[in-house]
Amino acid sequence: MGDPTIAVVMATWEGARFIGPQLESILSQTRAPDTLLIRDDRSADGTPDLIAEALAGVPFPWHLSVNPVRLGAVGNFSQLLAAAECDIVVLTDQDDLWHPERLSTIEAALTRPGIDAVFHNATLIDGEGHHLGGDLWSSVGFTGRYRRMFGRNPLQLLLNRNVVTGATLAVRRSLLGRALPVGRAAWHDHWLALVAAATGQVFLLDQPLTSYRLHGGNAAGLDAPAMMDKVRARLSRPMALTDDINRYTDLAGHLRGIGAPPHSIQLVDARVHVAMQRARLPRSSAVRAARVLATLPNGDYWRFGSGLRSAAYDILGHSTLTSDQILG
Repeated sequence: MGDPTIAVVMATWEGARFIGPQLESILSQTRAPDTLLIRDDRSADGTPDLIAEALAGVPFPWHLSVNPVRLGAVGNFSQLLAAAECDIVVLTDQDDLWHPERLSTIEAALTRPGIDAVFHNATLIDGEGHHLGGDLWSSVGFTGRYRRMFGRNPLQLLLNRNVVTGATLAVRRSLLGRALPVGRAAWHDHWLALVAAATGQVFLLDQPLTSYRLHGGNAAGLDAPAMMDKVRARLSRPMALTDDINRYTDLAGHLRGIGAPPHSIQLVDARVHVAMQRARLPRSSAVRAARVLATLPNGDYWRFGSGLRSAAYDILGHSTLTSDQILG
């Protein structure tokens, strides 16, 4: 058998400011991709023209398409993932910078027996390309007990929180056959990692292979405005809990449909059960506090949350859902 083929998939939208340097970093890889697939989500800033100009004459096949209607980041990436036909599929954002060895390192990791997905760390840069210090994993809290949890049980960690950023993710094509389509209320990167952990192996590379750009316009990222939006969203409990329930209910059904191992399905079912219990906490503050405190010994707040912090959040900030909202 020959070397595996590699497809790079990039979803773009209003990316004119950073698309040039990003494409240049992809073209400077020590191991070139075998194909590059790009879908633009109807940019109005000339992004498709800049892409075509930057890729003219490259020594490997590439394809650029423009969506007839806006799909959003998840829909756009879902289309790209379904169309990719190479052995290895590498995801990329439009605004980061790849380190020269990204593809070669990913290829070596994904050719190990049994590995279905791999994700890696990244350095942090600002809109001008200046290093900010720190790294991506530390910024998303993937340290300490969460790293240890991943080592023991990657699926449980991923049911606790999403630590896999799409810009650092690569998968084997065989995983896509099991993982697509993406379920409701799920980001494509988290969904792929969940299915990989439930049905195979996810491998982490503790080295930065990209520079992750924070510039205030990230579709999903770590910039301060986006983080404040997420905090405000979590304070709106009905929508947040509905998303949790829908996401993991869809995942459990999906895993049953593809014949995933029973222990993985049972763990996802437990995640759904905990989300439902939290959604149904009573409105009375005193009764709610007593109910939360009574459940602490079973460990669910640590298995699927941030421990005492999540418990306190349920006591102080809960808003009960109706049955219609839960079933969504």
